[in-house]
Amino acid sequence: MDPGFSYHDADLTMWFLAHGANPNQRCGKDRTTLSTAFQVASFEIIQKLLEHGVDVFQGQVLHYAARRRLDDRLQVLDFLLEKGLPINNIMFLYSDDYYANMFDGIGTPLHYAADAGLLDLSNIWLREERQQESEIPQDESLSTGPNSTTTRP
Repeated sequence: MDPGFSYHDADLTMWFLAHGANPNQRCGKDRTTLSTAFQVASFEIIQKLLEHGVDVFQGQVLHYAARRRLDDRLQVLDFLLEKGLPINNIMFLYSDDYYANMFDGIGTPLHYAADAGLLDLSNIWLREERQQESEIPQDESLSTGPNSTTTRP
């Protein structure tokens, strides 16, 4: 547990926030209070952290949510996906510590959900992946298939 936060007591969490605790503080592994909250805290506490201005684009939150074992994990994941976080980011990819951490089994959130045996979460990721791919405009000038109007050099 991060010092200064309780992931199971909303009143205590609010007390820490009211007394200056910084929920955006990151450790060397780019983990924040919200990272851990998305893995183990009640959704009520997650909402309180978000109301306090916590940044969902820090701390690899999708990767930690992919390990969430609580019964509300599907709703929490849908909530996060609605925020527009990229679903295929590799853990630590944009971190200064990427190369230092690459030997820790880094992967996408889908890798973490599958590794944890959370097939319901894995299925959501696969659905989102297909949806995002279908929304990508196809550049016909790059097509080299049998019906292509361009030829490869």
